[in-house]
Amino acid sequence: MSQPGTYLGLIEKDSLLQSLGVTAVELMPVFEFALNDCLGQALERPNYWGYDPLAFFAPHRGYAVGGEPGGQVREFKEMCWPCTGPELK
Repeated sequence: MSQPGTYLGLIEKDSLLQSLGVTAVELMPVFEFALNDCLGQALERPNYWGYDPLAFFAPHRGYAVGGEPGGQVREFKEMCWPCTGPELK
């Protein structure tokens, strides 16, 4: 796996999951959450689980491979496309 822990990394496992008969994958949570406090300082105990949302329905940028602004949205869509079928592309 060349991109573990990322949206694109999950795409690499798609054929394996299908061959195992997996019909659903739940990612919790994938929305944007803060790794710093309100002043931008690193937290004493970082929130890596993401249960303190900043923006619902905005994919977390830390799970994206690329660093360009908005790239996490594109990668999230790429991750979902094999599951939704060509009609939703």
